[in-house]
Amino acid sequence: FKQKTAYEISACLVGSEMCIRDRLSITGKCTSSDIALSAAKIMFTNEKDFAIAKFIAGRELSSKNYEASLEYYDGALLSTDDTKQKSEIYLNKAQLYALIGNKIKSRDNARMSISFENNSEAYKLIGNLYMASYEDCKGGKSRVNDRLVFIAAYNMFKRAGLNTKAAQAKAQFPSMEEIFNENLEVGESLNTGCWINEKVTLSKRE
Repeated sequence: FKQKTAYEISACLVGSEMCIRDRLSITGKCTSSDIALSAAKIMFTNEKDFAIAKFIAGRELSSKNYEASLEYYDGALLSTDDTKQKSEIYLNKAQLYALIGNKIKSRDNARMSISFENNSEAYKLIGNLYMASYEDCKGGKSRVNDRLVFIAAYNMFKRAGLNTKAAQAKAQFPSMEEIFNENLEVGESLNTGCWINEKVTLSKRE
């Protein structure tokens, strides 16, 4: 094993910098090395650049360095005034928080993404979070109340234009019999409770 000289390391960093600055090469082979990541961090320290911060965040995410990834996603947000780019990064953060199981922060960031640009992926993410919350949120006292999470999920999928996923959520709605047995009526406004804490209009499954 031959140790690189300072000159050789410097040359590698310069080469990596040129590669990273070429926007067409952001996903190319030259950006997959550790030297490219080190160069990008040096560059970002000197120049707060959106693409560089996004690149670093993505690399840290792939290495499961979640805190570092969030740090650079925040750096990307501070490096741009473009609403589409901000929406993209907030969605990235929402996906990361979903990955590590923080549903509240995931939804918060998905909503921020939507606030900058109405996008189906953010609505889909929220819908998936709601669908996955049934076991965590059910109280076991009311079959109707326990299934309100699926109505909330349905609403998100409809906003995303995802009819198949909306149909899957609707199949989990309370039945007319369950609604009748609990002296409730279709059309009533109810709160899901739990972390979701949203008002939904009571509907029945087909």
